[in-house]
Amino acid sequence: MTEFGGGEQSSSISGATTRATRPAAPTRLTVASVAEASVTVAWVASLDTGGEQLLGQTLEYSVSGTVETVQLDATAVYYTISGLAGSTSVDDISVSAENSAGSSRATFAVSARTSVSQVVP
Repeated sequence: MTEFGGGEQSSSISGATTRATRPAAPTRLTVASVAEASVTVAWVASLDTGGEQLLGQTLEYSVSGTVETVQLDATAVYYTISGLAGSTSVDDISVSAENSAGSSRATFAVSARTSVSQVVP
């Protein structure tokens, strides 16, 4: 019995549950290297995961107006876009992070152009 009347005294305290929020966007997206047939980008993973473990990341980019999407592991911090022709422009490269509450906004986009092979006579 409690001091306020009938019933058993509870020994547990129920606390407020914290709901996950969308993670912050990864930061510092840069073009790490450019080759004749590839472009490698690197970034810093999201430091604010929204209170939940990251489930993955999405990298998007555009080649000749065609948007490509790549699903990446939550721990990825670089990616090489390969199979490109020389002097190909890779535009609007961005990365976003995902958790159970949804996706972050995308990083600021970067662009790059593959190099042209040098023909030695």
